[in-house]
Amino acid sequence: MKRKIQLAVCILVSAVALWITFWLGGISFADVAASITKVQYLWTIPFVGLTLLSMYFRVMRWQCLLRPSVKLSANQLLAPIFIGFALNCLLPARVGEFARAYVLKKNRNVAFSLGFGTIVLERVFDMMTLIFFMTLMLWTMPEIKESLSITWDGKTRNFEGAFRGVAAVMALGLCGSLALLSRKVRMIVESLLRKLPMPRGMHDKVVAMFHSFSSGMDSLRNPKLIAIILFHSLMVWVLVAVSLQVMYLGLKPLMADFTPISFMQGMSINIIICVAIMIPAAPGYWGLYEAGVQAAFSILGLTPDGSPVPMTYSLIIHAFQMVPIIIIGVVFMSRQRLSFKEVLEGKEKLKENA
Repeated sequence: MKRKIQLAVCILVSAVALWITFWLGGISFADVAASITKVQYLWTIPFVGLTLLSMYFRVMRWQCLLRPSVKLSANQLLAPIFIGFALNCLLPARVGEFARAYVLKKNRNVAFSLGFGTIVLERVFDMMTLIFFMTLMLWTMPEIKESLSITWDGKTRNFEGAFRGVAAVMALGLCGSLALLSRKVRMIVESLLRKLPMPRGMHDKVVAMFHSFSSGMDSLRNPKLIAIILFHSLMVWVLVAVSLQVMYLGLKPLMADFTPISFMQGMSINIIICVAIMIPAAPGYWGLYEAGVQAAFSILGLTPDGSPVPMTYSLIIHAFQMVPIIIIGVVFMSRQRLSFKEVLEGKEKLKENA
């Protein structure tokens, strides 16, 4: 029942986001449908290639994060990472993150809490990279600062503060994660965990899980490894931005005065999408993803209000990002005879027994 309610709420959030995007943007469904047929789909080939290449760098980064605790080859990590990302596209609440740690445990007998700890650490490096590019975006693109002031219902609202707020929250999370490198901080956290009101016997389990989780930070004690992980994180997001830049070329038949976007404009679209999908939504982030693209086009001044181009672009990049990953993930699940039910139930048991 809890899962059904959660799914219903997530779908409602996505539906509302999609409706608001069409309503505020004055977009016609018919115009979007017509525009989709005119896109140059040949550009989806390099787009998908760059998307899969970014996944390769995710695999390599995860391998580095696990290296201090367990040595695994990139091939051994392909199945867990693609299954996890596929489930994120198909199920709500980012279930794929937990499922990835479960598959790693099942395939390689790596502790669930350790696997999940390194996945959380991945998000720390993602935050670090996005904060860097967000700062660069606001610093080098003055047109974005100007466009962040939006007049609606007779009132002018400036969203630059919201962007800085998101960056601040991400930076705070980054600092909190890095604080776990200190043994004193770990001891304080452990002491606080033991003082929390819990059922008898739960304290030892929670502390043991915290120890295993914080061991995922061990890779940050090796400067050389940190440099490699930072490089992989940088490549992940650079490739995503370049893929958006490449797919934009497919919109040429839809725009009379077509001008290719720059790398920083592609990165800006990427960042705004990432901010939008931070809100829990339906599987695959539908609705919020499209709202993010619509906002990015408006902020960057790429198309006039009411144009079907942003929605057309968002639907295409969204679909061609997700579908190849879903296909590969499902193939891995089939080869390993894994069912959705097994993954969901297995990760719940591991969370309880970790």
